[in-house]
Amino acid sequence: MKRQMGTAIRIGVIVVMLAVMGQDKAMGAEGVSSGREGELIKVLVSNGTAEAKDAACRELQGIGSRASIPALASLLTEPACSRSARSVLEVMPYPEAGGALLAALGPAEGAVKLGIIQSLGQRGETGAVEPLSKLTGSSDRDVARAAIRALGAIGTERAAEVLAGLRKDNSPEIRLPAAEASLVAAEGLWRRNEVGVAAGIYQELQDEKWPAFVRMAAIRGWLHAAPDKAKAWVTGALKGNDMAARMMAAGYLSESNDEGLVLQVAGQLSGLPADARALVIGALGDGGNPAAVPGLIQAAKQGDREVRQAAIGALGRIGGLDSLAALCELMAGNSNAQEKQVIISTLEGLEGDGVDRALTGIMQKAPEADRPIYIGLLALRHVSSATPILIDEARSSEGLVRQVAVKAIGQLGTAEDLPTVLSFLVDMKGDSDRDEVERAVVSLAGNIEDEAARADVVAAELDKANRIPIRCSLLRVLGRIGNAKALETVGRYLRADNPEVRETAVRALASWPNIRALDRLAAELKNTSDPVLRVVIMRGCARLIAMDPRPASVKLDICKVLVGAAERVEDKKQVLGVLANVSDARALDLVMPFLNEAGVKMEAELAALKIAEGLTLTAPEVALKTVRTLQAKSTSDPVRRQAAEILKRAEQLEGYITIWQVSGPYEASGVTGEALFNKAFGPESAGGQAKWRVVTAGTLAGRPEMVDLAGYLGGESKVGYARTWIQSEKEQAALLEVGADDEVGVWLNGKQVLNNGVPGAAVAGEDKVAVTLKQGWNQLLVKVGQWTGPWEFCVRLRNRDGGRIEGVVADAWHEMGGVVQETVAMEEEEFPEITPVAKDAWQSLFNGKDLTGWRATGDAIFKVEDGCLVGTQTSGQGGDLWTESQWDDFELYVKYRMVWPANSGFWFRHDGKNGYQYDILKYRDPVTYSGSLYCPGKLFVIMNLNEGLEDQEGWNEARVRAEGDALTLWLNGKMTGQCRDNTFDRGAVGIQIHPGKQYIGMEIIVKEIRIAPLKKGG
Repeated sequence: MKRQMGTAIRIGVIVVMLAVMGQDKAMGAEGVSSGREGELIKVLVSNGTAEAKDAACRELQGIGSRASIPALASLLTEPACSRSARSVLEVMPYPEAGGALLAALGPAEGAVKLGIIQSLGQRGETGAVEPLSKLTGSSDRDVARAAIRALGAIGTERAAEVLAGLRKDNSPEIRLPAAEASLVAAEGLWRRNEVGVAAGIYQELQDEKWPAFVRMAAIRGWLHAAPDKAKAWVTGALKGNDMAARMMAAGYLSESNDEGLVLQVAGQLSGLPADARALVIGALGDGGNPAAVPGLIQAAKQGDREVRQAAIGALGRIGGLDSLAALCELMAGNSNAQEKQVIISTLEGLEGDGVDRALTGIMQKAPEADRPIYIGLLALRHVSSATPILIDEARSSEGLVRQVAVKAIGQLGTAEDLPTVLSFLVDMKGDSDRDEVERAVVSLAGNIEDEAARADVVAAELDKANRIPIRCSLLRVLGRIGNAKALETVGRYLRADNPEVRETAVRALASWPNIRALDRLAAELKNTSDPVLRVVIMRGCARLIAMDPRPASVKLDICKVLVGAAERVEDKKQVLGVLANVSDARALDLVMPFLNEAGVKMEAELAALKIAEGLTLTAPEVALKTVRTLQAKSTSDPVRRQAAEILKRAEQLEGYITIWQVSGPYEASGVTGEALFNKAFGPESAGGQAKWRVVTAGTLAGRPEMVDLAGYLGGESKVGYARTWIQSEKEQAALLEVGADDEVGVWLNGKQVLNNGVPGAAVAGEDKVAVTLKQGWNQLLVKVGQWTGPWEFCVRLRNRDGGRIEGVVADAWHEMGGVVQETVAMEEEEFPEITPVAKDAWQSLFNGKDLTGWRATGDAIFKVEDGCLVGTQTSGQGGDLWTESQWDDFELYVKYRMVWPANSGFWFRHDGKNGYQYDILKYRDPVTYSGSLYCPGKLFVIMNLNEGLEDQEGWNEARVRAEGDALTLWLNGKMTGQCRDNTFDRGAVGIQIHPGKQYIGMEIIVKEIRIAPLKKGG
């Protein structure tokens, strides 16, 4: 029997091959194409593996012609290759492809047969209707159901007749699949304008004998197929008690362009059942038809609370001037604070030509009690054109109106408005809105592109001011601007005659937004005897030291001054908190005396532990000695437990060199692999130039000894270098244990001691090299090549027996020639011209209803509330929400607000492991704020130093443009920076919720997130 079956298959295939060969004039005499297609056909008819044939089929999907059909047909009944062959034939536009599938249908068995049936349906192969009709009676129920589904997909009138008969079958296993397939067939018939046949199917399937999901789908199809009858059905269903029908009617209403239907439903809202009104109002809003506005206004005035708020939201979604007037009318005199806030939120997002201009006019005419609301709306909507009018308001008004107007000017104005707002401050008589005016001046000064010039105008006014309150105000402003000019000016007033001015200058230094003021503030501690100001200075120094990115050795001198000045227990605890973050052995010397003071003993032990933990990389012997001492002598269980954990981690790193200077990546056009690794670049060439930066191991989970060059340097087919210095107290024999991915070379004091050009995974200690360390300093240089995938290395220094080596110290800071600080990436280089994105290019990533198109990872909670996407951190654990799609070049726009304290942001070009992040945060080391760009392994490649750009209590607009390696960021319309970086070139967009107990309760609320692909991709 099997031999007969095989003969039948071969005969069928030969018939198809002969038919194709006779019809394709473009083929050669033997029916075989030349070129790449010919090579792939030879693979298909060879005795090759299924994997090779599968690969050939995948390539043929793009280039296959009639010539490949016979070879593909020969694979259709081979279980290992059938699916691959079908995937090509399914999409071919040639009738012979369908003929090949039909020829294989009869002899095929099991899963192969089911697949061929599916492919015939996918092709809409009309010639398959009769063979499939016969298979609907198969005793194999899987085959019967597959044939039924395929008939629905083909969807001809004849297929619909067959399915109509099957809907009368006594078996539910046939009857229900036939009904579902009939729905598919009816849609196909309707789209081909065979409306009468489609409508008949839909009407029959509305019968009560069918399940609800079949009936609802039939109703939906019937409404589209018979739109002349839709109005009566929709209005009736909305008034009825059938919830499923009501939902269907609302869905149709939200999609309908029938203005008459919208007018009728909107005008009859009050006559609908109470539990249907909010649903219908939502559907009218989603439809966006202006014809619904009058009815929605009426509902917003007269309905219950739920109905009123739903109507307000719907008016906002419809947009336009009609909705604006209605919403403003609803707000006038409204005493319900919650409802008023709903109206304000709706007005904030209202779209339409002329809305901003009209809102500005409404603000000018509004009663004084409502004017602050409209001014706030202009700020939230970023209506910068309103700035001149707001300046007039600030001049002519008082109280709350003036305060809100000044705040809005600070948010909307430009550097050109700075002198005007500064005059408000200089001319001020009272203190009622002084803080708001000061903040506005700082914000406008931040808009001056030249950072060095931002304090110039304010400093000039300070030198002219003759009133004490004005001088104090201007000193506070300069303290918040925080540039070099501001520091120089405030410093001059530390010796002012007036004590209030002197105190204000000191407090300005203590509140400085960056570390520029640290040295000056610490010096002032010696000049101040006032106990209150000494506390202010110490707290300011502690805060700035925590932000200071300079080496610990630089900060130690200031720490010594603070230790000497600390008299109260509270001050000592604060100083210990500062010292805990200074990873230097000399910081331990400052902490040790506090171990004997009862009031701060616990804080001193914890500070010593933290310092020691940081020293495990740089001074392991000192670190281990300190930790072991504390573990033995402390009476605190938490201290002993923490000491044990540090010891365990430190023992894992014993002997490893964990701090390096790295340089790269290096590459050469057209050179890869071994040839690239053997090419000498700057770091290994005599007199060669190179830029270096200091990095650490420990960034790879579970492998603290590894240095992740992929994270620090990035790219494929590259070479990178690392260097450090080893100080030995004597000449001694040593052993270098090296592991690298991929190739690795090592030089000691300029002499190459290892050259392993074999690529592979990094295994710690895989290469062992006997070396001799000279007395004094020894330079160690490592070269690591990379082909693809991970790029990492580790080096361990041991004695010749493989044990601990004594009397040596590794110090990556020993020589700093060529080391650069890479934290701010506003370089002087050319960037692509930024052209506005066309309105029709934007794609919304969030539908305002659910998380369709997104997937969540981690423990954060993501949900939709009031039309916004909300991410919340509740447990100290973070999480992310990802788009299912990916993009390369694009602009991204996000409208968001935060519940602080917060650390969040928007991922982009995320490849599933890493990507860029537009950060929302207040970062202290180094100092940077929302609107910064984070890149794993590089920290911040764009830093926003202007905290005033973000409204921490309201809505903000984040914008990213990624165009090749040119990355540009904006926050609330102000560019925060540009850089060139090619670490990531394509990936998903995401929303991040950062972990950390300090962020429990953090929320990010996203009102709008959309993307516009640029020409290069998307």
